[in-house]
Amino acid sequence: TNNGAIRNGEDINGMFPHSDLVIDASIKDGKTVEEICSFVQSDNAIDEKYIQTVFEKYLNKIKERENKWDITIYDFIMQNYKRHKLFYDMGHPTNIVLKKIAEDVLERLGIKETNIDAQKKLDIHEVPVYPCRKKSLGLEWEDENIRKSDYACRMGENMDLESYVREYVWWCYGKQ
Repeated sequence: TNNGAIRNGEDINGMFPHSDLVIDASIKDGKTVEEICSFVQSDNAIDEKYIQTVFEKYLNKIKERENKWDITIYDFIMQNYKRHKLFYDMGHPTNIVLKKIAEDVLERLGIKETNIDAQKKLDIHEVPVYPCRKKSLGLEWEDENIRKSDYACRMGENMDLESYVREYVWWCYGKQ
């Protein structure tokens, strides 16, 4: 796929540094943009067993890494992932997670701070959570738009799942 640098070469990650396997496979299968927009909304866009396997693998990786951490987050994730969006993508936590980590660091240092308010978000390349993933993982939170920050990579005012698909296909494959 084509995902060149943006912002006069300052952002070498481009608009979509994370491949979208569903869209990529759909393009390979010859689906139109409209067909892809419909397909990503379906219950069978991603195999449920695959969703569960990737989720468990990701959480096991976090748990394994925690063996060397003073501040842990696995239990917090397990207690909250269904009710709150905790990650923008696989490598970028939301401010809910960052606040919890900051509070735990401060507590470890003997500082009781409760007014932590992070303004900047790590949503520059946020990826959507497909409805089939929400269903499979029992996610209760709703968030129709992604990449909400002023500095997030999107071509329009808002980016919902359909505009994500359209922008991804246009940007990475040059198709409308």
